[in-house]
Amino acid sequence: MREGDLLMQDIVVVKCGGSILRELSHHFFDSLLALQANGYQVVLVHGGGPDISAKLAAHHIPSTFVDGLRYTSNQAMQIVNDMLLQLNEQFVRKLNAENVAACGVGTVLQAAFKNKEKYGYVGEATATDVNAIRIILNDKHIPVIVPLGMTENGELLNINADSAAGAIARDLQARHLLFVTDVPGILVNRNVLKEATKDHIEQLIENGTIYGGMIPKVKSALTCLEHGANQVMIVAENFYEGNTVKGTKIVEKKTSHLFPTYARWSLHIEYGEGSYLYSKDGKKYLDFVSGIAVCNLGHRHHAVESAVSEQMQKYWHLSNLFPISLQEEVAEILTSHSDTDLAFFCNSGAEANEAAIKLARKYTKRHKIITFEKSFHGRTFATMSATGQAKIHDGYGPLLPEFVYLPLNDSDALEATMNTEVAAVMVEIVQGEGGVVVAQDEFLQKLAALCQQNGTLLIVDEVQTGIGRTGTAFAYQHVPHLSPDIITSAKGIANGLPLGVMLGKMNLAEAFGPGSHGSTFGGNPLSLAAAKASLEIIFNDAFLQTVSEKGCYLRDELKKHVYTIPFVKDIRGKGLMIGIACEVDVSSVIVELQQQGLLALTAGPNVIRLLPPLTISQQEMDEAVTIITDVLNNYCV
Repeated sequence: MREGDLLMQDIVVVKCGGSILRELSHHFFDSLLALQANGYQVVLVHGGGPDISAKLAAHHIPSTFVDGLRYTSNQAMQIVNDMLLQLNEQFVRKLNAENVAACGVGTVLQAAFKNKEKYGYVGEATATDVNAIRIILNDKHIPVIVPLGMTENGELLNINADSAAGAIARDLQARHLLFVTDVPGILVNRNVLKEATKDHIEQLIENGTIYGGMIPKVKSALTCLEHGANQVMIVAENFYEGNTVKGTKIVEKKTSHLFPTYARWSLHIEYGEGSYLYSKDGKKYLDFVSGIAVCNLGHRHHAVESAVSEQMQKYWHLSNLFPISLQEEVAEILTSHSDTDLAFFCNSGAEANEAAIKLARKYTKRHKIITFEKSFHGRTFATMSATGQAKIHDGYGPLLPEFVYLPLNDSDALEATMNTEVAAVMVEIVQGEGGVVVAQDEFLQKLAALCQQNGTLLIVDEVQTGIGRTGTAFAYQHVPHLSPDIITSAKGIANGLPLGVMLGKMNLAEAFGPGSHGSTFGGNPLSLAAAKASLEIIFNDAFLQTVSEKGCYLRDELKKHVYTIPFVKDIRGKGLMIGIACEVDVSSVIVELQQQGLLALTAGPNVIRLLPPLTISQQEMDEAVTIITDVLNNYCV
């Protein structure tokens, strides 16, 4: 992302200090309208320092500051509250007069006393009522928020506006927080500095480049960053022109050198243990993501850690020029727990599916491959072409030819399309990215019969469903008499180390001889050591039975507590791969779950996806159900 650029559908939090409120010109309002015209959602947070000081002085209450924070007595708190609400009302009127649709918002911040003895009624924001903000945004209005918080006991607290803005930006997962001042950014030799780190700012203050009134401005911007904002910029009123924000970007460190291919959460994880992740700021999160169905045994499982440590004492990498005993050992475990004979090791699910597509075409000497709408098979060119989602294809055309997408569970469409020109049909037993949609047994049995009738290979993509996730070694084993020609898997196979595998029947070996396919890192000894340790635990019948029982328990509890909520329309899945299908967009629900200490995923716009570790306890499942129930009950449609 270029400096200052905004991404479509980003939330932009704009913070205006009390002094700047008095001097806003049409440039500010034009910038807000331009943001909205380009599809961005804007949230305003304002202060009121000068007006509060004047009002306190009129009541003969001195303005005392401790560590830069206004000491707020009980008497002063009422004046602060009245003044901020008055300023909020005036600000909203001014915005509406400039054709900026806005709505004042009272207390959306939960707060705790910072230190009552030292600061009085001054608080720290602990959480944000994102639902209240979302309702206003959905109504195409700009929420205008006062920096006030409420404790659990109903006590009103004064919150530093910079800290409040940072907390709101964090909880909304806003990409940008703009700090509006009376200058266009940090000036160095009369030029606006494009980017400044904390260390750089301290140097500029020390050498006198930043001085006077700019010092508290940059320190306030740093405060916002410390309170969780993803990106903070110091800008002037006319901050948005030509789809670009002008100003100085304040960053904790130099701009990332990573391509922005991931919409990352603003959670910085310090370590994981079992079913929990712990952030750098000391918060504990119950992890129902598991690295996207990867850490099936939870984080830092002792058996996996020990196996990898032991292998590291021997060798890390040899290449596939050598026989590697661990490859044979893991292949035997996998094939003995599936209807297959041979394994090809690679590094990921996409690579496993790529190998399956190549093998199917080479073995059958045909080209056409059937997959299903809303499927997901990877992001390499072949697996992207196999994926039945237009959003995955966008911008990469033309795709590889001869991939056909059919509706899942539509036997008539399948029968009409199947013929002796089809090389393979690739299907997920449960579509993960497609909404946790389960393929019906009767449909899969019909599919298998048609494949056999036409000499077509049946490929089952078990990248997300395999390795015990659904309560069996592989999810296809829930379907009576189903025997795939090829199975692909990855994710949970090595509990966090990179490993993928394509499993196949013996007759396919003739098409995959030396030189036909390969992988430099495929079957790496460290990953295989992790896989062997993981599989020896997961493929135990008693362990798989507990996964099945846990899945039934979790679905039953969700149906008992969540299914009655009006906009929840389905609880579905298999084992510990569960989807809560809703009639509303659930992206803000995921944010609220995070605030309450539970990590979950979406599966499309309307489905909450739960992928807990297979080692999850009943107490931890109960904890998750309580959080989900509370969040959904408080969700405002």
